[in-house]
Amino acid sequence: MHRVALAGQDQEGRQALETIGLKTRETRPGSGSDSWRFETALKDFDEAIHLAGDISAVLDVDVSFYGRFGRMQSGRIVGNSLPTVPAASVRPGMTVFTEGGGYDWVESVERVELDRPVYDINVEGTHNFVANGVVTHNSIYGFRHADIRNILDFERDFPEAEVVKLEQNYRSTQTILSAANAVVERNRERRPKRLWTELAGGEPLQLRELSDEHEEARWVAGEIERLGEEEGVKREDVAVFYRTNAMSRVLEDTLVRFELPYQVIGGTKFYERAEVKDAIAYLSLLVNPADQVSFARIVNSPRRGIGNTSQGRIAAHANTTGLPIWEVAGRAEEVPGLGAAAIKAVSRFHETLEGLRARTEEAPVAELLEATLRESGYLDALAAERTIEAEGRAENLEELVGVAAEFDANHELEGEGEVSALEEFLQQISLVTQQDELRDESAITLMTLHNAKGLEYETVFVVGCEDGSFPHMKALEEGGEEEERRLCYVAITRARSRLYMTWTRERRLFGRAERNLPSRFVDELPEELTERGSSAVGAGGMSWDAGSQSGVASPVEPGPMLELRTGDDVVHASFGEGVVTAVEPGGVVVVRFAGDGSERKLMADYAPIRRR
Repeated sequence: MHRVALAGQDQEGRQALETIGLKTRETRPGSGSDSWRFETALKDFDEAIHLAGDISAVLDVDVSFYGRFGRMQSGRIVGNSLPTVPAASVRPGMTVFTEGGGYDWVESVERVELDRPVYDINVEGTHNFVANGVVTHNSIYGFRHADIRNILDFERDFPEAEVVKLEQNYRSTQTILSAANAVVERNRERRPKRLWTELAGGEPLQLRELSDEHEEARWVAGEIERLGEEEGVKREDVAVFYRTNAMSRVLEDTLVRFELPYQVIGGTKFYERAEVKDAIAYLSLLVNPADQVSFARIVNSPRRGIGNTSQGRIAAHANTTGLPIWEVAGRAEEVPGLGAAAIKAVSRFHETLEGLRARTEEAPVAELLEATLRESGYLDALAAERTIEAEGRAENLEELVGVAAEFDANHELEGEGEVSALEEFLQQISLVTQQDELRDESAITLMTLHNAKGLEYETVFVVGCEDGSFPHMKALEEGGEEEERRLCYVAITRARSRLYMTWTRERRLFGRAERNLPSRFVDELPEELTERGSSAVGAGGMSWDAGSQSGVASPVEPGPMLELRTGDDVVHASFGEGVVTAVEPGGVVVVRFAGDGSERKLMADYAPIRRR
């Protein structure tokens, strides 16, 4: 296990940790001390390193490495930890662990000249570089600091070494492995290797073109339902992969509407991500200035010099006077014990949000959200971090602006309601998150492609297979096409029996709609191993298989818009007569059919139904 620990007395530092989702505890509860501590243990060393990096991004800290390799006693390692240092830094007088788990002193150091490179090869999870005298290689990702040249140059640097290729695969069908081989063979920087298996044959890879990300998500959800109903595929045996975290949002919303439970591996569900919660808290406070929970969450996010002590004094004054906390913040100079710097910071915060509140009735939600993120300094704070993690958080916020833009478009069509547009937007998000909290042991798995390594599933969907999305545009601009192709190789070989790859003609990501071409990786798949097609209407009214063995079929466009309302009598080509019991966002209608009394969710645009 790898332990990450941090302690301090700085309350602003404590709050900074909590803003990135880390829970701290008082060192001596009840003593009146401001001392706090954060501590966690992780099995994977990479996760520990990434966590230390997240902490370094919000706090000015030095990261030190310690190791404890003492004797085992009663199932636990005894003895103190010692700092880890490079071998070249060892000096006489230092303490080291002995092979038996005890301690010894360094009496002298003898230098040895090396006539060849020393390789530090990252084996995921354990970071053991040599196993029983055999050098192993298991990291192919540059973001994990792997360097493919370590492998490419190994035989040249160590000509006497014996290289053993592990080419037999016990997981996937030969069809899947042959497809993976065909893709990765396009890379120039690689050692030749071809996976094979005794599981001959297998289903062809299913390739589908959809109109946009919403149809793609509905198609995936419909196909998962079909696999379960017709072929008995369990939800826990299904995984959906995407290139970036922000792409999960439409999938999550759609799975919630279809009442298909899911889990996000290696990440957080979209509406549970800290930056998304912060943005929603800002909007909630604009709607309801008396919302103390939202106030506490964002008053110092991003950090603006309003620490826990200052917040406590504001809250205490609100409780004492009976005034709403927002009104107290607007009269910060009246709060007892509040310092001059804190008064200035609170007043500036209050002034900024009051200016935004004045726009809530007229401005579209997307415009208001974008202005809030900009004028509050939230986006500037992320940009100042200059980390990959901060870029990801900014992308998630861009995606949330895109959610708001979709809402604005639908709200204009539906007309004015009884509540403001902003209130209705927050209500919709609340409904999604409430449904999302439903737990089910049988859940579909969602994850980014980077988190897929080492896992396997009976059925795998890879969505967003468009040039610019996968391979990612930033990777292409930085010369990372071959690493993206290795990522595709990993994604394909996660599937045991079935693999689907989907792309859209248009995708709205981060609030921008872009026309797309299929990923070059899709074009590199041999035609004889694939079945290509576009969306069509399946038995349940969902869009699925309409493909031919080769060549891309012309997409099936929806017919004229069928406007249905709750209570409408309808007729379905397969299920007969029924009545509409609900109309949901995204063109989904719920119909109860008279024949068997069942309720089915159908796409009004595509399902073979008509009003009776």
